[in-house]
Amino acid sequence: MRALLSRSLAVAVATVLLAAVLAAPAVGSDYSHIKSVLFVWTASPADLPWIASHYDWVRLDADLIPPFRAISSAPCWVYSEYNSITAPEDYAFMRAWCEGRGAVWEDMFVHFAVNTVHRPGYEGSASDTSHEDKFDTVWVYNGSSYADRTTDAYSGTAFAVGTGSGWILYVGYDEPFKEANFTLSTPASADWAGVWEYWNGSTWAALSPTDGTADMTASGKVEKLPPPMASWARTTVNGVTRWWWRLRTTTAGATQPVVAGGGLKGRNFITFSGGSYTQPGWDAANDQNGDGVRDANVNPNATAVFRYEARAHYYALQTSYLNMGNVSTRAAYAARAAQLLTTPIAGSTYTYDSLFLDNATTQMVLDNLVSGGATVEPTSDSAWQANSVAMLQAVKAAVGPAKIVFINTSIWANPAIESYIGAVDGFHGEAFIRADGMYLRECLDALVSRNAKGKWCQILARAVAVEGDWERSKMTSLALFYLASGDNTYYEWGVDGHPWPFKQNWYAAIEYNVGQPKGPYYVLRQQDDPSCPHDQWGIAYMYAREFDNALVVSVPLPHWDSNYTASYTAALPAYTLPAGGTSNRYQRLNSDGTINPTILTTVTLRNAEGVILVKADLSPPAVTVSKSADVSQVAPGDVITYTITYRNDSSATVQNVILTDPIPEYTTYVSNSTKLNGSVVDPDPFVNDRVSVPIGSVPTGGSGTVVFQVRVR
Repeated sequence: MRALLSRSLAVAVATVLLAAVLAAPAVGSDYSHIKSVLFVWTASPADLPWIASHYDWVRLDADLIPPFRAISSAPCWVYSEYNSITAPEDYAFMRAWCEGRGAVWEDMFVHFAVNTVHRPGYEGSASDTSHEDKFDTVWVYNGSSYADRTTDAYSGTAFAVGTGSGWILYVGYDEPFKEANFTLSTPASADWAGVWEYWNGSTWAALSPTDGTADMTASGKVEKLPPPMASWARTTVNGVTRWWWRLRTTTAGATQPVVAGGGLKGRNFITFSGGSYTQPGWDAANDQNGDGVRDANVNPNATAVFRYEARAHYYALQTSYLNMGNVSTRAAYAARAAQLLTTPIAGSTYTYDSLFLDNATTQMVLDNLVSGGATVEPTSDSAWQANSVAMLQAVKAAVGPAKIVFINTSIWANPAIESYIGAVDGFHGEAFIRADGMYLRECLDALVSRNAKGKWCQILARAVAVEGDWERSKMTSLALFYLASGDNTYYEWGVDGHPWPFKQNWYAAIEYNVGQPKGPYYVLRQQDDPSCPHDQWGIAYMYAREFDNALVVSVPLPHWDSNYTASYTAALPAYTLPAGGTSNRYQRLNSDGTINPTILTTVTLRNAEGVILVKADLSPPAVTVSKSADVSQVAPGDVITYTITYRNDSSATVQNVILTDPIPEYTTYVSNSTKLNGSVVDPDPFVNDRVSVPIGSVPTGGSGTVVFQVRVR
């Protein structure tokens, strides 16, 4: 066996020494000047090499983490909702945590104290009608196996429930319930018989409900009020733990009952009517015996039958605000966070590096309520903030210093927001940058301050075409990012505010190497905005920040009432040349990575416009190269495939590039094996024991590959 020998590789006038060995997993992307973040919900294994070469911090589906880890060590994060429980796995974990420690499950949530009417904007769209009447699980047991009829019960096809003696219909809900409403496509005959039962903690006991179906001979309601809360307990049926009722067939009779499709539902205690949702409130005074069920009418304005019906919903009807003032809530949530970051992923040995807590600084939303809105638990802004920060601190303590916890929060700088960020490692700024919106100086200062404190910062730019101009949007967003970026600041540009499909959200200007910042941003010029009627707000600031290879300049929208056409002109500052002297000559970088040949000594920008200006006289063009082989050890007769990647990271197009590489000793070139960017090079470029491929012009940010083969002698 022979180890491959390192050889020199000549590109243009530069010679680079390269080791022909397989690459180890990359630490991050291919770009040293910028860090990029990817928030993607859908990707395939084939996408992973591209993702690894472009992004430094990613969210991927669990099954993609192991193959991604094989090629990149970039941090991977897992998502969790903060103010509420959305994922069934989170819900199950926290409930089991409570049951295992004797904590009261319902104390985990915030509850409305009186009946409350929501506008649709509070809950989501008007189509988010309530589905509380859908049972979580419906089984039909035929004496030997279980059939899942959950979907059929709510909106599917008809199904039989008592075909033979010993058949059992199981109706399960994740919380206690008081009724089951039947629509029968085939009623039972009078000689059919069954018995309703519930689990009392040790055995199935007679429920003895009020049976409006008359033993399944007619459609109707089966109701038990009050439910037997003193003895009723959750149990597991066919692997699923719920609060269960069951209907056990004792006599099959001549005709057995068939439930119509969509004909088995519970109670829809949240209703939608006239453009608003109505949700019942909970008053403990209506629960005389303290079992969590309404048994009195002391407060007629709090009509929840069960305490859980009064949970204050967040964002959608299927989520509920967590009561972060409760010590058990904080402890259970922190334990779940620790589990998310320590459990191996998809059967591998890998674990997530970081935890993203969405909507972490959202206050209790009470301003979109039509009426009601008072809560049992403290939900004032000050109480909410203090309790939320306490839970964030508990999460960070539980996961430890080696894992990153970051929160989705606001662009705006204020003491409350800073207290949230101070409790964790960093933040995700969803739509933090809007090319068509305001990006006020205090927001820039907040980013600079958070960077100085070592906080991890994910900056998602909401992609909105300013005046229909996507070029302007892309470059303005990138310029705004560079103004306040720091060591731990990550960039992503999201089409329509969402970072998917992810390849569509990448543009070549991101790849241009601006170098390192030479100082903080500053005001290059300021003047009144002629388009804004508000004198105290209508001041246009032209911000600038110098980097090694470029000057970043931007004019954020001064005010919402400003237009996008008012413009401002400033002289461009001089920069120092390596050989001595100065220059104030710049060229504009385009979003496709090319550089406009026009030389600029002044810049004119409109409201909501930003540019990256390349220092035209800074350095001569240069191309960098890297080389790899498809094997690390070889024997005589083996074929080695070499891949050479070239890239122009300079501030100008490189002309007349020729890539030349001598073949290694003890090898023979494979005729006509050379390809340039996937196409066979004709005529064959192998001459005098070396491959010499004419590349031509390589623009700024341009790259490509040359592949050729040799056979070991």
